[in-house]
Amino acid sequence: MHQLLLLFVWLLDLLAPSCPPDMAVAGLTCVDRYEAPNIEGANPLVMQSAEDAVAWCEAKGKRLCTETEWEWACYAAYEPCNNDKRWMEWDRKTVDSASEIKRLWQGSASGDYPECRTPSGIYDLRGNVEEWVISKKAGPHTKRRDWPFTLKGGWWAKITPCHKTNDAHESTFRFYQTGFRCCL
Repeated sequence: MHQLLLLFVWLLDLLAPSCPPDMAVAGLTCVDRYEAPNIEGANPLVMQSAEDAVAWCEAKGKRLCTETEWEWACYAAYEPCNNDKRWMEWDRKTVDSASEIKRLWQGSASGDYPECRTPSGIYDLRGNVEEWVISKKAGPHTKRRDWPFTLKGGWWAKITPCHKTNDAHESTFRFYQTGFRCCL
């Protein structure tokens, strides 16, 4: 089944437009190769809200990925990465301080796991940091119609299948393992 899905993704890639060098094709979309700041070897930006992510992507001439676009990229990923660390207790009063974030950080630099990439070269979709996306479930048919964003991919202490979401947070939520990537 996985091989059939990869073949289908490969065929879609043939139809997709060419992407800028810092992006790769997923379905019919260009997706950042790495979590923001989209630089190989850099630590992903964390403590990012969905609102932060939207503004950052727009400033780069891109946009936040939709849940469907992110899933297309994720389904082509072979292996989860950096998702086997232990969960650590955190201090509610200081969780947003630089020293507490440094203490809690168990992420990896973007691209540190070469086996954790899609055939087109998108890294760290299943692990490392949880990523904000535009929710496909937002709208009048859901309980969370006023929360148009969700988190995907798991993080260093939790693996999440490509189709699962963490929709328990409003768009201003930020935490020591929340990041994002952009699409075009």
